[in-house]
Amino acid sequence: MRAIMVDEGDAAKQIAILEMGWTTDTVHPDYAWHAVTDEQQAEYLVGAYQWAAAHWRPWLGLMTTIYLSDFDWTPDDEEYWWAIDLPGFPPKTYRPAFVALA
Repeated sequence: MRAIMVDEGDAAKQIAILEMGWTTDTVHPDYAWHAVTDEQQAEYLVGAYQWAAAHWRPWLGLMTTIYLSDFDWTPDDEEYWWAIDLPGFPPKTYRPAFVALA
């Protein structure tokens, strides 16, 4: 994508990565095959931000991790497994990825 932007004269424009993350889902067959552990999710997310900062500045303007959980999500919801925290209030429970990114 970056090469196309440069070729088309848009090298000065920034892009945004709006949904980025790793699932910890071992339940849903469509996603379980590429699930990572909670610790790997934390390591990979931190590494992704570090890599992006080192290689994609200044043309990457925003990069966001999905998701912060919805209070109603359960392990039956796929989004539950991508979230960097666990549903519930109070108290709020944070997965290692949340703590590592903080």
